[in-house]
Amino acid sequence: MMCFPMARRREPEWMDQPGLDEAEHHQALAGLSTLHRVRSTVGPLWKVVREVARRQAPVPLSVLDIACGGGDVLVQLARRARASGLHLQLGGCDLRPAALRYARQRAEAAGVSDIDFFAIDVLQEQLPRSCDIVLCTLFLHHLDEPDAVALLKKMAASARQVVLVEDLLRSRLGLGLTWIGCHLLSRSPIVRVDGPRSVRAAFTPREVQELAAQAELDDARLSRHWPQRLVLQWRRS
Repeated sequence: MMCFPMARRREPEWMDQPGLDEAEHHQALAGLSTLHRVRSTVGPLWKVVREVARRQAPVPLSVLDIACGGGDVLVQLARRARASGLHLQLGGCDLRPAALRYARQRAEAAGVSDIDFFAIDVLQEQLPRSCDIVLCTLFLHHLDEPDAVALLKKMAASARQVVLVEDLLRSRLGLGLTWIGCHLLSRSPIVRVDGPRSVRAAFTPREVQELAAQAELDDARLSRHWPQRLVLQWRRS
């Protein structure tokens, strides 16, 4: 039987709507945190962060997480760095005040309250500083193609060493796995609605490579990770 590819389809995600109740927002962020742990979202990112941090030790490695949401990636990076004896200077930015409040609470509860969280609209404003590594996770699929290219250019301009972008892979398998995971691992109705929408809005490997080429990220590398994830890596030469 012929299997036709999924066309990209962007729909407004519930979590992005203005006026969202903060308690519901926090419940959704907690649900996403569980999904991140099960999927090991931070795993592919940590491998690169650890490598670069070891290479430049004892100088601290600075990392900026774009659209950091509930801060899960930064908290996990901080924990792994502490366990490995590596010194990271971590920052995270997001447009949504509710997400930043939740991220600060999560970081404090995890004992890594020195993470610098701040508000910025990355599509309208310039990133305020340069860092060794600039990364984003599960954000690219929220954007149309021109905005995605613009974001990649901004990240590259601010990264002294590495750009990392992790996102969903648009596929029927990914859609099915996401639907199952969101319903089994979260009670949040927002997560259960937004999860499948995110997969439908995600890019394919070829599309991500085209975005990187338009952003002039020469020699960017793309890798695939279970379950149905993509990681784009670009290093300054």
